[in-house]
Amino acid sequence: MIDTNGLGGAIQFTLLTPLASHKNSVTFGASYDYGSTSFQQSSQDAVFDSIRQVVGVTPYVLETNNSSANGAGDIQVQPGDHIPGIPRNNFKLRADWQATSKLSIGGTVVYSSSQYAQGDNNNQDSNGPVPGYTIFNLDARYYITDQLQIFGRFNNLFDRKYQTAGVLGANFFTGPNFSYNNAGVPSSMFSSPGAPFNFWIGLRYDFDRPAKPTHSDDAN
Repeated sequence: MIDTNGLGGAIQFTLLTPLASHKNSVTFGASYDYGSTSFQQSSQDAVFDSIRQVVGVTPYVLETNNSSANGAGDIQVQPGDHIPGIPRNNFKLRADWQATSKLSIGGTVVYSSSQYAQGDNNNQDSNGPVPGYTIFNLDARYYITDQLQIFGRFNNLFDRKYQTAGVLGANFFTGPNFSYNNAGVPSSMFSSPGAPFNFWIGLRYDFDRPAKPTHSDDAN
């Protein structure tokens, strides 16, 4: 671990042995803080390290719904195939600005790269990976008095439509208006939607913060 003048970094290697297959994970992370700006970035190359036959009937994965599965519902996982559910890159950048003595404004950029859906262990399903995304958040704080402040936060400022995860499964809702239909059930990728644009505003009073003394000219 390195930490010098606000700059930090770490490299981690792990070898895990889960039920389905062996997998390697190499993680690199970096962080930087300077004044009112902070930066965080991590890269993780999580891949399978050996050829394993992943059987579709296992209760832990849904390879029977992988479009590349054979007639028995099996897929072939090759060394180097990326492990589902783990974005390779994550990035966060934050900046704060003291606009006036009473008003401060901050903004955050969050980026996550694409990832494969659970069940797509061989990275060959026709749906492809869950797309990456970038969102922007904004916050502000204004001191009405030395103890009383109003604050607000705006998440996903541009109302970006994005997904945070995915899983392969059987889609029974292919009828009119997405009604139930068990005839010819296709395989689909179900994704977890990210939070839409939202905001909240509040008031905070600090009882422990003393008021600054006021200076006035004494007429006497």
